Formats: sequence, structure tokens, C-alpha cells
Amino acid sequence: MDTRMETSESLRAEYDRVLKRIHELEAEKVGYIARGDSVPGRITSYLQELRIQLDEYRLWGHRAMVRETEEAQRAAERRDMRDRVEGELQRIRNAPAVDAADIRERRRELGATQQQLATFSGVYVGTISKIENGFDRFEPRTLQLIAAGLESIREFKGRA
Repeated sequence: MDTRMETSESLRAEYDRVLKRIHELEAEKVGYIARGDSVPGRITSYLQELRIQLDEYRLWGHRAMVRETEEAQRAAERRDMRDRVEGELQRIRNAPAVDAADIRERRRELGATQQQLATFSGVYVGTISKIENGFDRFEPRTLQLIAAGLESIREFKGRA
């Protein structure tokens, strides 16, 4: 694999180009078969080469994703505790606002249980249950934590 494949955009473009060429050759192959002609060896061998190339691009993309993840983990390990806490507080502050009456609906849309929301938000499951059932004596910060938890669940499910 050459070094021009360093960016995921160029990798995706090459992958798409090869995939398109495979589809074209497959259509040409089907044409030969439909006419009752034998498929030329050049098409068969070129299709095989392109499929191998496609697998290489897939593997390259997987390796790039692993490298990015490992680098993010190393970067996180280099950050001191204060930076980590500040980053988490910033994530909580930037979470989209959520209304207490909408928590149950948003949680269900994500297919999450109250326990999962509690885990992702750092709020007791009993507190989530009370808020979902109309309890209105809670700290505004609790809603921020729950909103951040809902956002984390959405991101987590988006990656899965």
C-alpha cells in the first residue's frame, strides 16, 4: 500500500473507485453469460485482482481506525487528571438541553433502559425514575448530567 492512502478520504475514494469498476466488470460478465458466450479470462482475472485490492483497502481502513484509536488513548493517558475532569465538565456543559418531561421519550427512542442512562450519566437510577414520573425537585445540574448521558448513549449506539 502506498503512502497516498494516508487520509481516510483518499482511501474511501479509492475504495469507491475499485468497487465501481468491480460492478462494471460484473455487469460485463453477466452480459457474456446472458448471450451464452464464455467469459474472457481477462475479466475473471481482473475481477479477482480488484477484489484483492478491495480487501486491502478494507484492511488498510481498519488499521487506520485502530491507529487513530490507539493514538487517542495515548493522548488521553498523557493528559493529567485536571485536564480530563475539565474535558468531561465541558462535555456535560455542551450537551444539548433536555426537558424533564422529555427524558423518558428520548431514552426510549435510543432504546436504552433507565439503568443504562444512569450508567452513562452518573445519576442514580432512582433519580431518573423519579424525574420521568414527574418529580420536579431536582438540581438543574442533574438535567445536564442526564442530557450528557443521553448524548453519550446516542454516540455509543452510533458507533456500534
